[in-house]
Amino acid sequence: MDYLKPDRFDTSDVKGKVTIYGLYIIIFISVLCIISTIFEINLIASIIEENGRNIDRREITGNDTRQFILFIVWSITYFGIGVGFISWTYSALKNLDCIRLSTKYTPAHAVFPWFVPMISFFYPRLVLGELWEQIHLHSEKTYPGKMLLNLWWGSFLLISITYCLRNLTAHEAITVEDLITSDFWHITHLIITIIAAIITVLMINIYTEKEDILFRKLRMERRKKEAEQTGY
Repeated sequence: MDYLKPDRFDTSDVKGKVTIYGLYIIIFISVLCIISTIFEINLIASIIEENGRNIDRREITGNDTRQFILFIVWSITYFGIGVGFISWTYSALKNLDCIRLSTKYTPAHAVFPWFVPMISFFYPRLVLGELWEQIHLHSEKTYPGKMLLNLWWGSFLLISITYCLRNLTAHEAITVEDLITSDFWHITHLIITIIAAIITVLMINIYTEKEDILFRKLRMERRKKEAEQTGY
């Protein structure tokens, strides 16, 4: 039985590395955003202390401009990482079919759940869980178990929750104290984003390593069978 179709094998290693580079960038930008937000909190505190007096309007304008630019850069990078991660997951699912490992999901399942309300809060976790389980069932090395995967998904949910809380408090802010509360939620959101990015890097590295090992093993077994059949 031809259980390996190398012509269809699309290594997810390259896509994984591109996504990891994007994650490193989002970590760096998130740190800059945290520092910038701390400066904003200090500025707001100064406004409260001075009761609005002796505050240079250019300083306020500069703060708003800096925050806006960082927000745009962060959002574009985050979107790019999302596309890269989905592309990596798509390739990983495609490769499971290539090496004939049974799975309940098709490569399309790596894409559409992220864009469907409510489903996006649980279905991607099921898809990644299937990938994680299949690749490790056929791996000779030990792995961290599903704890890492659960931490990744939990951090993703916390990113969504803290993002909503940050926007809610910002839109309903009336006093400067409300603005500070919004900024604290923003910092919390960024810290969780950094943690989630680190977990995702670990997860992609572990998976792609085991995928490569498994593919090499199956390819060697195929070549051995071909050699036995041809007598070479």
